[in-house]
Amino acid sequence: MSIRVLSLGDVLLVSIQIDLEDRLAVQLQEDLADRIVDTGVHGVLIDITALDIVDSFVGRMLATIAAMSRVLDAETVVVGMRPAVAITLVELGLPLTGIRTALNVELGLAALRVRDTSTYGAPMRQTFFKAGEVIIELIGPEEPATDGSADGPAGFFGLVLTVADLDAAADLLGAGLGTPKDAVQPGRRIATMRHRDLGLSVAIALMSPEPGAVSTG
Repeated sequence: MSIRVLSLGDVLLVSIQIDLEDRLAVQLQEDLADRIVDTGVHGVLIDITALDIVDSFVGRMLATIAAMSRVLDAETVVVGMRPAVAITLVELGLPLTGIRTALNVELGLAALRVRDTSTYGAPMRQTFFKAGEVIIELIGPEEPATDGSADGPAGFFGLVLTVADLDAAADLLGAGLGTPKDAVQPGRRIATMRHRDLGLSVAIALMSPEPGAVSTG
């Protein structure tokens, strides 16, 4: 017996409908880690709607899965938590550190599209939409400005292109490409093109493939 890990668009869905014991928990963690690496997803939903009771063992298992997923650049959201389960977790002193929660799968999916970051200097909010192999990233302030400074149309930030061999691209472009560095996503590297020097009007960055990706070139 095992717990199935299902693909739901660009998210993995785990529906826990049976009592967990050590062997099943370890198998679930291993299966989930393999699927995250194989699919390159950045979100995991764990549906515990069917669980009437969550004890300290299940709470630790959820925290372990969240920590493991985070190392693999995937965020975890637990959905379907019953009120009695939430009360039990609080009474047991298990805050589920590092895990976001949502009432249902639909709200969990919405939560996985949003991330707060200070990468761009000021606190910003990123929202991601996946359209096939294309990922669209929207960036804006955490809260709307109230002084009118944000009035006006949205701007186009730039493009990030995945290349099969980032080092080969760097050799080809020479001074036209910045020094490759580690990307936010584990196992990937990124370099920014000096687009103005190359006569380009759009900012462009090149990124290495996701770990485990198979080249079709």
